Amino acid sequence: GGWQVGGGERLDYDLAAPVTITRQRGDCLYGAPITDVLPAVPPADYVDSILRDFDWAQAGAANTVYLVLNACRVYAYLLDGLICSKDEAGMWGLAHLPGLYRPLVQQALVIYRGVSTDDAWPADELAAFSAFMNDQIYRLV
Repeated sequence: GGWQVGGGERLDYDLAAPVTITRQRGDCLYGAPITDVLPAVPPADYVDSILRDFDWAQAGAANTVYLVLNACRVYAYLLDGLICSKDEAGMWGLAHLPGLYRPLVQQALVIYRGVSTDDAWPADELAAFSAFMNDQIYRLV
C-alpha cells in the first residue's frame, strides 16, 4: 500500500501519517475545516506508513528518543487505536508497557521534554526494548 498523491501519479508512504494525524488532531486556524480539505487516508495505508517509520527507526536511522517514543506511538495505535503525539505515546507506554521497559520510556520522555540531556542508554535494555516492541507490533499487524 501507499497513499496516492496527485491522481495516483506518485506514492508517498510518509504522507499518510501526517495527513491522518492532522485530520484527527489538527486545529484549523483559518478557512475550510481540515476534513474538507484533506482526504481520508485508508487505515491500511496509515498502518503501512507508521510501520515503515518504525522499521526505519529500528534500523538505526533515528535517534534513541525518537525510536523509543515512536515505538510507543505505533504500539498504542495498533493495540488501542490511539493517534497520539510522541509525548502522549510515552505516557501511554508508562501506563501499558511491562515495568522492565518503563525506565527507558521515562528517560526518553525527560529528554524529549528538555528536562534532561542524559543521552546514555543501556545497550542491553535498549536492545531488549526494541526486540519486545518489534514482536508486539508485528504480532498485531
